[in-house]
Amino acid sequence: MTTTMMILFLKINNSYEGIYILTEKIKQDKNRVDIVKLKPNDNAGDEVTGGYIFKIDYRNENDSWKSPYSPIDHPAFEVHFVYHAPDWDELSYQQKNYLKNYLSSFETALYGPDFKNLQKGYPNFIDVESFIDYFIVSEISRNNDGFKKSRYFHKDKNGNIAAGPVWNFDWAWKNINECFIFKATNGSGWSYKINDCNPWVKSPGWMIQLFDDFYFRQKTNCRYFHLRETVLSNENILGMVDSLYNVVKNAQLRHFGKYQILGINVGAPEVGEQPQTFEGEVEKLKNWITLRLDWLDNNMPGDCNGEPPVELASGETFMVYPNPATLEINVLAKDIIKQVQIFDFTGRQIYAAPSVFKKSFQINVSAFSRGIYILKTTGVDEKISTQKVIVK
Repeated sequence: MTTTMMILFLKINNSYEGIYILTEKIKQDKNRVDIVKLKPNDNAGDEVTGGYIFKIDYRNENDSWKSPYSPIDHPAFEVHFVYHAPDWDELSYQQKNYLKNYLSSFETALYGPDFKNLQKGYPNFIDVESFIDYFIVSEISRNNDGFKKSRYFHKDKNGNIAAGPVWNFDWAWKNINECFIFKATNGSGWSYKINDCNPWVKSPGWMIQLFDDFYFRQKTNCRYFHLRETVLSNENILGMVDSLYNVVKNAQLRHFGKYQILGINVGAPEVGEQPQTFEGEVEKLKNWITLRLDWLDNNMPGDCNGEPPVELASGETFMVYPNPATLEINVLAKDIIKQVQIFDFTGRQIYAAPSVFKKSFQINVSAFSRGIYILKTTGVDEKISTQKVIVK
């Protein structure tokens, strides 16, 4: 998720001011962050569950709260979350308390012994796909700010925490002379390990812990290489750079005529000498992107076709996810399942698969009526296990 932007050739009172980017602010709106608008009296039940936008950013004592957890490998660091929308002084005590408690429950699950469990762990609290997409965008650009300040999250009513929108790329797409991660000129380095650079705004250790989970690594790998074949292909990204170059190729003459900054290291402290021409800047960017994508292709965590381990909570023989479900459910078992049956609450059998002989499989439940069902498995040792499934 990102905000809408446009290029402006700006004049104020007939005075040419140069090329600017006009962008939307991050706020709740059906065309921006599409979450329910939280009302002042939404203080209990489902109503208090959303929508919220919060972030990791510069803060003060009033607009933020401290996480009970320090980042992985940095026990002395403190992580603080900042209320964004509604603003801190517009939120009720109950709303602030709900959001703080939800975040705390998520972190407790994430750092707990069953964090990989699909029913008891982190997937119950976050929109996993949004975290993966946020990671990919931030890492392709090797965004210095992607995992510390200007890092946004949102939560809809009855929804999980979602990552984004992405924001703040002035220290991205380049080699930054600030920390070993970002000054590398060979395309290497992980932005999500920003805490190793001891930033002023500390990053939570979420990504490090998430990548300890096979399923998160696999989903990330699959998503990344799928996007590399489409919108994130070299051809598409470099073509977009060329397209934007064509938009500003005439206007940049006036811009750099007014601002004599070509060849000068301004703004983000970049590594090395800077190009003396606009065309040189474009070529530098394209070369940087090519190097970065090549490094990510060779170092992306996970294996899209890997065989998953069985991560079950203590005492479980199989799990069902998502649960509740709408379209399909996944069944993951510790041992091979021979037979599967599903019954409604009257005891009527509505689904049967007599010859499964797998540890993991999917069942389409899109034709099921909304309600509660019992899924029964029979192992090759004739052991029977059951679990409640909700279809919504």
